[in-house]
Amino acid sequence: GYTSFEKQHKHFPVMFTHHLPTLITKQKQVNTINLYKARDQPIKRNIKLKALLDGTINCAYLNSWVQCAPGANFTGTDSLMPPTILQLKKTVKVKTGDRLKLQVNFSYGKSLDNAEFDLEVLKGTKS
Repeated sequence: GYTSFEKQHKHFPVMFTHHLPTLITKQKQVNTINLYKARDQPIKRNIKLKALLDGTINCAYLNSWVQCAPGANFTGTDSLMPPTILQLKKTVKVKTGDRLKLQVNFSYGKSLDNAEFDLEVLKGTKS
């Protein structure tokens, strides 16, 4: 997505003081964990996306779906990944239809200050 960042913040929760970013792609699931067995585990993934709009992408919109029981879900708490916006390593301009690769590198149980999300337009696409 795209949003404005204050210089001192690499990420921030979406609360009453911030708006959702302009979303340029669909959301994709990155990982599933069992909270009873979760530890500090590194997650490295490459996620394929497609630009649905022309625009500039500078952030990832992160949220967690927590399932307490089948059919009983919620989207996080103040201590368990509330909806959050994380700044990408670099800003990328995209055109509608561009194929994108989001490189995700973070660890559960660690600060998002150390998370790295990087986006690139794949060769052979419209841009």
